[in-house]
Amino acid sequence: MHFLTIDDLTTDELAAVVDDAAALKRAQADGMPHEALPGRSLAMLFEKPSTRTRVSFEVGMTQLGGHAVFLGDDDIQLGRGEPVADTARALGRYVDAVMARVFDHDDLEEIAAHADAPVVNGLTDDAHPCQALADLLTLREVAGDAATVAWVGDGNNVAASFTVGAAMMGYDVQVATPEAYALDDSVIARAEEHGDVTVTTDPEAATEDAESSTRTSG
Repeated sequence: MHFLTIDDLTTDELAAVVDDAAALKRAQADGMPHEALPGRSLAMLFEKPSTRTRVSFEVGMTQLGGHAVFLGDDDIQLGRGEPVADTARALGRYVDAVMARVFDHDDLEEIAAHADAPVVNGLTDDAHPCQALADLLTLREVAGDAATVAWVGDGNNVAASFTVGAAMMGYDVQVATPEAYALDDSVIARAEEHGDVTVTTDPEAATEDAESSTRTSG
């Protein structure tokens, strides 16, 4: 199974992932072994660099008993000297999973189509589902299972994953974006399949009655 967008998971699967993340976080804090992936390898494909994404995936694999292989833009020929499909086929034969942080979401989908291993989206221009998972875990810890949450800022890749994911988790979502940087209608439609979503250009209206809010600049 690939994880390219937050709603590649069902609502039950998403809740289970957040529950598992909370349990692993407690185990790490308590110094309890939790090596669920002994001997497994993760290829980390970085077309676009990120300190936090690299460290979180690499440390996470180590804590789970596995191993991460970093492949930066200078280490790969994604779409340059080698077709994306060929890179995906090669990686799929060496590792147990691939995390890809790339610009074009179509490239991610092509990697997933040809890699003989699960592919995880570490960010594309369209979506950032792993960031949304971290946000949802924080929301669970801070606001519980029922809350009104707000997003204030650009309707970017993080906003898209957060809005859909929060609705899937049962939160009422209030979104305020500048008119020129609104979320795509298809994102709102996906979120509305799971819960109540209010869209506005007024930050004060979006944060009114919200127990928790996420803000971005730009």
